[in-house]
Amino acid sequence: MIKECKKIIISTLLTFVFLSGCGESATPTIFPDTIVFTNGRISYGDDFYCYVNLSGNTSILQYDTMTTSPLCNKPNCTHSDADCIIRQLGGTTPIFVGNYAYYFIDDPVTIIEDEETGKKDLKLATTLYRYDLSDYRAEKLVKINGISATNNCYGWLLYGGEIYLVGNYYSRTYDENSSLLSYRGNGGEMMLYSIDLTSNAVTNHGALYDLEQLQEYYPEVERSGEVYLKGVYQDRLYFEVAFVELLGDGMDPTDFQYVGYVTAFDPATGKFSDAPDLAAMDYAEIAFISEDTLVLSQEESSLLIYQDGAEEPITLEDADFYLGVQVEVYDNMLYYDGKAYDLATREFCLIPELENTEICAKYQEEYILANEGGQENFRKVPTNDIIAYFAKSN
Repeated sequence: MIKECKKIIISTLLTFVFLSGCGESATPTIFPDTIVFTNGRISYGDDFYCYVNLSGNTSILQYDTMTTSPLCNKPNCTHSDADCIIRQLGGTTPIFVGNYAYYFIDDPVTIIEDEETGKKDLKLATTLYRYDLSDYRAEKLVKINGISATNNCYGWLLYGGEIYLVGNYYSRTYDENSSLLSYRGNGGEMMLYSIDLTSNAVTNHGALYDLEQLQEYYPEVERSGEVYLKGVYQDRLYFEVAFVELLGDGMDPTDFQYVGYVTAFDPATGKFSDAPDLAAMDYAEIAFISEDTLVLSQEESSLLIYQDGAEEPITLEDADFYLGVQVEVYDNMLYYDGKAYDLATREFCLIPELENTEICAKYQEEYILANEGGQENFRKVPTNDIIAYFAKSN
C-alpha cells in the first residue's frame, strides 16, 4: 500500500539552480532548524515543486514561470545514461539543500550463501548520495548495510542537520536450519536510522514497532507491516504504522482490512511514543502535518486537528470525508475535496475552483493547483479569490 504524503514541510533556506550550472558551489551549511521532507514522490523548495510525472521521471515545476522540466539540467543529456540523476533516482524525489540533491540508492537485492555451512540469507544495503546540480557530479557519502531505503519508499526527512529514514529489513522466512527460504519487500522489522550530514555518522534509533508484540494480535504484520515517515510536528517526527488484519476465520487472504496507528519520535530524548492498545486498535493516518498543525483521520467522516501543541483537538465531522483524501492547511483554512473549513470560525464552504484538484503549495499570495495526484495541469489561483469566495458564501 503506497500512500502519498499530504503535506511537505518547506524550508525557507533553500535556493536551487536549474539552468546553466555555471560557477562553483560549496558544501551547503545545514542549519539546525532546516526541515526538508520527501515522501519519495513529491518534494518542495521555496519556489519549486519536484514530482514524479506520469511517465515516471522526476520533474520540476517552477512557480514563477509555471513551467515544467526534467530535474536533470545537464546540457545535452538524454536522461538514459546511468550517471543522469533522473535515472539514479529511479522514479523518486530527493531532498534539496542549496545546489545539492540528497537521495538513496539501494544495492541489488542478493542471496548469499555461507561457504562453510551452506546457509543462505539476504544481503541488503543502501547508499546516501549527494548530487551537485552545478557540475552534475554524484558523490557517495555513506553506506548502510542490512537495509533498504527505497523499496516502497517510506520517506526521508532532513531535520536538525540529520537525514532520517526508515530502514526496511524485508520480511524473511527460514527453514529449520536457519537458511533463507523466501523474502518480500514489506513486513518484517522496520528501524529508524539517521545520518549526520556534518560527520556522515550513522545512528540506529531502534525499532519503529514491536514485531513480536504486534504478531500476538495481528499475525499478518510479519508479511504486511509498513511504516511511513510523514513529517515533523512540534519538534517530533511522526510516522504511520499500517498492516493487514485478516477477517472472518482468517483463512481467506482476500478478506482483510488495514489497521494501524500513529507514532512519534523525539530526537531530543531519543524516545518513541507508546503504542496504543493493540487489542482494540482501529486504523489511523496522518492527513496533514506541518510544524504547527497535525491532522489525523481515525475513521471515515472524522478528522482530529491539533494546533500549536494543544492537547485537545478540533474535531471535524463530515459524512463525505474519506480516508486518503488530500488535505492541506494554509492561512488557518483546512482544504480537502473542494471544500474549505475555517479553523477559527468552524464554518464550511464548497469552493468550485478547488473541485477535483489538489493544492500543491502556496507561493507568495497564490495557491499552486494541480489535478488530483499532483502530476499535471498546474495552475495558479490568488489566495484572496478563495478567501473572498468563502466569506461571501458564509
